[in-house]
Amino acid sequence: MGIVAIALTVDVVVTTLCLYIATRKNWVSASFKELMLIIVVTSVLSLIPRFGWPIGVVSFVGLLMLIAGLSLNTSVLIALITKGLSLSIFLGVALIFS
Repeated sequence: MGIVAIALTVDVVVTTLCLYIATRKNWVSASFKELMLIIVVTSVLSLIPRFGWPIGVVSFVGLLMLIAGLSLNTSVLIALITKGLSLSIFLGVALIFS
């Protein structure tokens, strides 16, 4: 359980930083605390077996719309940018340590 908690924490921090960068690139004014809340909720929901990943994606876009007051198009764009950045970072780190 310890390694899962560490992995979840690292994922939350990296994804929150990526979300912060993505929102600043699209001129969205949301606080870091609000963005961290979105990522924590999304990451916990994504841990649900079998259905967690789709629920996490829907909650990510929905919470962006609700908390940051964004349209659906902007929320999807920011979600794609965020996931692309975090995937690139994790793949880069994996390549360095492999």
